[in-house]
Amino acid sequence: MRTEVKRLIKQAERDLENVRKNITIEAHEVAAFLGEQGVEKYLKAYWMIAKKEASPFTHSLTDGLRRGDPSDRGSGSLSDTGRTNLCRMLTTAFRKSAV
Repeated sequence: MRTEVKRLIKQAERDLENVRKNITIEAHEVAAFLGEQGVEKYLKAYWMIAKKEASPFTHSLTDGLRRGDPSDRGSGSLSDTGRTNLCRMLTTAFRKSAV
């Protein structure tokens, strides 16, 4: 599982680097797509770290979030702690890839 998490994070970081590159050439639709892909990979990695199991098979960010915080089993929505942890992880990732 650890190898899969590392792979997802590496791919997400590459997606975010390509977001930056596409913004500089004003390819905003490509940047938006790659941004969504990067966030999806970070969400899947977060799920795998928190729950220690494979993430749900979905390509929908809202569907994945609707399933709830993996560390708060069965709640049906992200807990305050889960939301805070996820926001911190995503903020850190986007800061690293900032122009």
